[in-house]
Amino acid sequence: YGVKRGVYASTVSVYPLVGRPDANAREEDADRFPDDSVRFSAWGKLTAERAIEAMNLQDGAQVSIVRLVNTYGPHDNFGPNALVIPALIRRFFSETKPELSSPDYERDVLFVTDAARGIVAALEHPTAGIWNLGTGVGVKIRDIADVVAETVGRPHCYTTSSSDRGTGVHRKVVDPSKAQRELGWRATTSLVDGVRRTVEWYRTGGSLHEEA
Repeated sequence: YGVKRGVYASTVSVYPLVGRPDANAREEDADRFPDDSVRFSAWGKLTAERAIEAMNLQDGAQVSIVRLVNTYGPHDNFGPNALVIPALIRRFFSETKPELSSPDYERDVLFVTDAARGIVAALEHPTAGIWNLGTGVGVKIRDIADVVAETVGRPHCYTTSSSDRGTGVHRKVVDPSKAQRELGWRATTSLVDGVRRTVEWYRTGGSLHEEA
C-alpha cells in the first residue's frame, strides 16, 4: 500500500541472553539463537524484523522496531493466556489462595502508557532504528504478586510451589539506555501505580471483558 513509515512491535524474547543474571539484553544481542522455550514466537518476530530491515534497504522505507518487555494495563488480556500481571490480577480476584509456580523468575514489566509513548517516539524519530522499551529493572514474580495482592486488598494470600514448574528463561530484562539516549524516552510509571490503575479498571467492569 505504499506505507513508508511505521513501527513494528517485537519482543524481549528474541534475546538469547535474557536469562543471564548479570546483564540486561542490548539491541545487538539478538544475533544468536533465542531460548528454545520461545523458539516459535521469537523466530516469528526475528523473521519479521529481517523482512522490515530488507524493506527499509530496498524500498527506502523508514520502519522502526521496538522490542517490548511484558506490557500491561487497562484493557489487557486477562484470560487464560494472559501475561504475568493481568494473570495475577484475575487470580487474586477469583482464587482463594493462588499458587506461584515460579516465584523467583524475574521480569521487566512496562505500563501501557509508557509503551505507547515509546512507540510514538520511535515513529517520530527521523531515521529508522531498533530500540528496547523496558524499565531496565528485573522484578521477581513474588514481588509483583505482593504488589497485586496489596492493591487488591488481599496481602499475603498466596502460596509458592515447592518445585519450579515454570518454563522459559528465568530472567527477561532489557537495557533501555539506547531508547533513552536516542528517543529521549524512559518509563515513568511505577509498578505500584501501574498495578493500581490496572486493578481499578478491572474492578470497575474490566473483568467482564476477559478473553474467553
